[in-house]
This record gives sequence, structure tokens and C-alpha cells, in this order.
Amino acid sequence: MTGREILEAASSFVDEEIDEADGLYAINSAIAEIGDMALIYDNITITTKGDRWEFVADDLLSIVEIEDNHGNLIQNYRERSGQVKFVYPGRYNIWYRRLPRPIESLDDTPELHAAYHPCLVTYLAYWFKKKDDDENPDANFLYEKFTVDVRRVFSQINRKRTPVKVRVVR
Repeated sequence: MTGREILEAASSFVDEEIDEADGLYAINSAIAEIGDMALIYDNITITTKGDRWEFVADDLLSIVEIEDNHGNLIQNYRERSGQVKFVYPGRYNIWYRRLPRPIESLDDTPELHAAYHPCLVTYLAYWFKKKDDDENPDANFLYEKFTVDVRRVFSQINRKRTPVKVRVVR
């Protein structure tokens, strides 16, 4: 869904037109609130001389894995505040988790898993009702629904889909 489709769905839900500037702001607020649960991964290649701190990215949350230029996973590095330090010089491919980026216009599609898009509609409806009346019980219900739905989607897309070994004791 694009931001515009999210805005139209929320407007339809609340039976009123939501201003585009407010809609964009609220959608970006929802994206920020989903945050790390969006499970967005990125990678960057760094060439280092070793034993010095190298900047990775502003939006880095955590490093998932690092490969050397031969594709071997490495463990001998340190991570701190968006920076990484390697023992040996070389070229490293760093896979990391980051926050989702806000959309710049309503014609953009949020870089979230599609399963999160209905959550954005719910958040936008909440935001509109809350803006209109701070004590609106519908707004509180919609916010609760948003948080529950975000956790449900997160657990669905974060599931491990590998066979599980069960130890049987007789």
C-alpha cells in the first residue's frame, strides 16, 4: 500500500477526510513506533586498515553478521554506537538491522513488510481520533489494536521456520 492508499483507508474508516500533511506525519509516526519490529536488514562493505573504529551507518541497530572478502563469517570484531572495529585489515561485508525509513510523500510505499500495512491504517485512524478528542475511547481502542496487531505481525514474520529437534527421554 502507498501512503495515499493508507490515508484513503483510514479516512474511510473514520468517515472523514484526513488532511494529507497530517496523514504523512501520522504514517511516519507509526513507522517510527514499529521501529525495530519491522525487521529491516541492510548491508554495507567496508575496507579497513584494522585496529581502528569504522563508521557503519546512522540507522544501525545491531550487527547481524560479518563476512570477510572470502565469504567466511568472522567473530573477531567489536561493535559500539554504529561503529565497528576489526583486528585485521581487509574488506568486510556487514549485515545489520536498521530502523525503517520514513516515507517522503504519500505516493511512497513504506519499507515495511506488507503485513504491517493494515497496522498503519489503524494507527492513522487512532491518530485522527486522538487529535480530534484526547479522551476519545475509540482512539484508545484503536491504539491498543495497533500495538496488539504490530506484535502479532512481528511474531509471524520473526518465526523460525526450521525443523525443531525434540529430545525424547524414555
